[in-house]
Amino acid sequence: PSRNLLDPKRCMMLNDNEDVSNEIYIYGFQPRLMETHRYAISLGSVFNRFDEWKNLVVIQDNDDDKSVGKMTISNIRVVTDLKSCLKDKDFTFEFDAANDCTMDNFLAKVGDLMDLHSSDCAGQDDPLLEMLAFYGLKTEVDVSRKIEMICRNAFERDEYDFYKVLSSDSKHFVPEFLDGGADWNYLKDLPDTAERILMADELVSNHRLAWPEEHHAFDNCEVGAGMCCWVDQREGYDDQAANADVCYVDMKASRHSAHVKNGYSIYQGDTQAYCKAWAWKPTGGTVSGAHRGNALFKTAFIDGLRGSGSVEQLPGAPLCGCMDRMPVVTAADCVKVTDAGGKVVVSHEPSQGKAYINAAYIEGSGIAIDNSCDFLSEFEALNGDDAHLMHFVNSRVVGDGKCSEATANFLETKGLNIGTTAIA
Repeated sequence: PSRNLLDPKRCMMLNDNEDVSNEIYIYGFQPRLMETHRYAISLGSVFNRFDEWKNLVVIQDNDDDKSVGKMTISNIRVVTDLKSCLKDKDFTFEFDAANDCTMDNFLAKVGDLMDLHSSDCAGQDDPLLEMLAFYGLKTEVDVSRKIEMICRNAFERDEYDFYKVLSSDSKHFVPEFLDGGADWNYLKDLPDTAERILMADELVSNHRLAWPEEHHAFDNCEVGAGMCCWVDQREGYDDQAANADVCYVDMKASRHSAHVKNGYSIYQGDTQAYCKAWAWKPTGGTVSGAHRGNALFKTAFIDGLRGSGSVEQLPGAPLCGCMDRMPVVTAADCVKVTDAGGKVVVSHEPSQGKAYINAAYIEGSGIAIDNSCDFLSEFEALNGDDAHLMHFVNSRVVGDGKCSEATANFLETKGLNIGTTAIA
């Protein structure tokens, strides 16, 4: 189409590697290299200025080097009369930590319902298309966001604010502590104000804490892992031996904590720290992610600050944060927070005048803490099906003796090599 603003867009870009104008294309999901993705597009909704369709054309365009770049598009299916068969049905289903509230599991439950109502769903065998029709959405990305919102709402309604539980000065004190500052880190003796941590611990033992995503070290935490690292202790506590060699700190990733725009510190294992990490499935609204705020609290405030007197972060990094903002280290202990028997109940009751899908979290037998888990094994159990995430986390907690390799790989991205020749 031309760039005439009166001429409607009629092309969808599925993989953007060119300098193109957004005036021409509607952008679909952009898969990563080697990633497989299933598209579901309501063409009548996306391109709603056309009354009819005569042709559907799929083009792969390699402008310069025709020998590289490959995208396989297969199993194209066209549905001309898309209607929901569950819209007027009452139904209920559940999720727990072993069968989390994710898009795949949600659609599997919808598929079970379609089998249950096989007479009404005759000729319809696709849960993704059912949800597309159920809500009148445009693409599979909209379905994913809708399911994530349903699952997330089950937890958010009963969460306690992370900052307010710990301090009346919720906007400054706790955020500064998590960056490695504040009196709780700096003073020789732990101040009396820290007694509030014990009061908070009683609450946290039976309630969920919200993830402090407004903090720059915790926002957009798409990795599914968080970590705290300390380099010092207050006097009078049992010795907390270092468990990790520090490889490097990338200050560009933690620039808001470092207060510099860019930079890095190279340690190559010459500095040690004690690190502790926890994992969850990063899809919003999962049971495994519901207690990540509790895991942060237990790690930073109970085990670290009060339990072992641990203080001080590595320069240029936050004290605690999402894994991508933390130092690259050789190892990390693990914490796992669970609520045995906790579950998400999803319901739809049009017969009761409730035309929307609702989700609620039902508390289990109480929040339990496991400090004996293995972090990388726990992360793999939750996210092992995502090779990209597994590769990234293994590049952050690299294993004993691998600091030199990890540092060399990082410096290579800066156009540098580690040399052994002395400078005269």
